[in-house]
Amino acid sequence: METASRPEGQRGVVDTTSDIERMRRELQASRDRELALRNELAHRVRNILAITRSLFSRTVETAATLEHATDHFRGRLDALARYHGRTASTPDSEFDLEMMVSDELLTVTLATDTRVSVVGPTVLMRHTQAEVMGLALHELAINSIKFGVLADDQGQGRLRVRWSIEDSVLAFEWSETGISIVTPAPMRKGFGRQFIEQALPFQIGANSSFEVVPGGIIVRIDVPLSENSRADALEAAKDIS
Repeated sequence: METASRPEGQRGVVDTTSDIERMRRELQASRDRELALRNELAHRVRNILAITRSLFSRTVETAATLEHATDHFRGRLDALARYHGRTASTPDSEFDLEMMVSDELLTVTLATDTRVSVVGPTVLMRHTQAEVMGLALHELAINSIKFGVLADDQGQGRLRVRWSIEDSVLAFEWSETGISIVTPAPMRKGFGRQFIEQALPFQIGANSSFEVVPGGIIVRIDVPLSENSRADALEAAKDIS
């Protein structure tokens, strides 16, 4: 039995209709992607402005002089820009925690400083967590060079930075011991301590503590990891175990 063939002109109409429908779907998908990107950009702009506004107001509130406020605000803004600049061009950027710690420490000391140890598995942090965590690292590094272990080149103090993964949570610890020439008092009501104790829980759901001990400080920051970050970290932990 012969199959009836579709007239040439009718087949052309069907093909054209199909092409038009396919183009319509592709155009709608493109519009949806553009709208999603615009919404994401608007969200990030609002977020970065809120962080910047908070940084400025708290810096001014806790600074002793206008000069100090200018210096501190510039440093904090530079720290924030290091993360935001990259995520602006690559929205899905991830940041290696060890590199984040090393970059901040290199702003205040030499890479060969034997007083400093940094230990932990590979952890890749999403930009929203990295921006806030980066600011916390900046505050800790600056505090150390001004009031802590790194303030005394001749001292016997030690700075230990370490982290691990425990039940899908990044357990981060910054520990300074053997501080002999200064006290940690400037951090008790300063921006850095307030940021670690108050902003981190609000911004990224972290559980943080800042403990002043004889001759030093111990800062603990527990950050819930995203599923992707957790998988990366656990895989890296297997490699070094």
